[in-house]
Amino acid sequence: MTTPQAVLNFSTSRTPLDPKVEQEWDKRGFYQVGPHKHYSKLHAIMASQQTGHYPYWNFNDELFGQYDWTVEPEESLTSLYKRRAQQLRDKYDYLVLSYSSGSDSTNMLHSFLFNGIPIDDVICYGPFSTNQGRQNLNRDPEYNYREIDLLAIPYLQELSKKYNFKVTMYDWTNDVATQYKDTDWVWTQVSHRFAPSIVARNRMHMQPQHLNLVDRGFKVGFVFGIDKPRIVLKDNNYWCGFIDLCTSMSVGPGGSMTGNVWENDEYFYWTPDLPELTIKQAHLMMRFFETHPLLKAYIQDADLMSWPWLEEYYDIVKRVCYPTFNAEIFQTWKVRNGTLSENDNWFIKNSDLPAARIWRAGLDEVQSVIDPNWLIGGTILNGLVGAWSRMYALTK
Repeated sequence: MTTPQAVLNFSTSRTPLDPKVEQEWDKRGFYQVGPHKHYSKLHAIMASQQTGHYPYWNFNDELFGQYDWTVEPEESLTSLYKRRAQQLRDKYDYLVLSYSSGSDSTNMLHSFLFNGIPIDDVICYGPFSTNQGRQNLNRDPEYNYREIDLLAIPYLQELSKKYNFKVTMYDWTNDVATQYKDTDWVWTQVSHRFAPSIVARNRMHMQPQHLNLVDRGFKVGFVFGIDKPRIVLKDNNYWCGFIDLCTSMSVGPGGSMTGNVWENDEYFYWTPDLPELTIKQAHLMMRFFETHPLLKAYIQDADLMSWPWLEEYYDIVKRVCYPTFNAEIFQTWKVRNGTLSENDNWFIKNSDLPAARIWRAGLDEVQSVIDPNWLIGGTILNGLVGAWSRMYALTK
């Protein structure tokens, strides 16, 4: 078992980063505890418990704070999507898009291809060899990866013939089933979600063809469709903010935890490289609710843990912000638990799997050292309480 003091030492005494690497890691958010910066939320909480400083999630506050969010950018949303895609194309020698067939990743994919901006590779991932969810089909989150079989692969095969990109399938079943060696995984491989497959997400960069490119000196970028604009209505004012738990829905903490400085992860939407994109989305959403006042209940006083209308809100975002996405296609509901994620049931419910027992032991270790106030419902089985970034007013 890793002691709390060892965790604090690991977090605060790492080798200083190259400023350019640190700048890139900071773009994905970090936790400030007193004078120290932490990329792991768990490390930040441990430091907070020892120092008395409350951990603050800083998601590009300085840069986003320079913008007047009450002013809607004049540029069209489709033009901003194109500009973001071109930014990323210009930044990397080899570009890999993470794709699930969901609205975020589909709109991201279209933003490249439909604007003539080439991509090199599209990666799909999941526990494909477990056959989870193939017995039946419904919208339960346990069937989440069926979207890859039914939607993603056929669509990508069709598009790749026209746009000439590679399709990579990452079956992480074996990686998840064999990588849990001891309980240190909670301190060294994850940040703020503890679902079994989160650790495998750090291995998305380890595909042989991508490592070969890195060894040859190519700069490889991985792009993720994170995330939808999150707006709330409070005291008759509209606000927009960023939620930390959303940043690990489709990507692990990556290099900021593993120390691999060559791992380059990019959020397509939530980016300080193009703040106008999120601001534009937020204004479009605000205008929708102003013209559909009966639906304001979906965002009234919404917060992370008690937002009962999240699925309904997401359905609106798909229609307002993603004009090329077919919102009528089959989609499962979103996973709602950051630890007992339904799409990892093949692992969670397998009591005969040694790795599953080690995974549970890691959760027990966190439960024993973390103040229950940091845990949803007081238990690690529900995950960590989420944190909002600074909130930005959309109305004066």
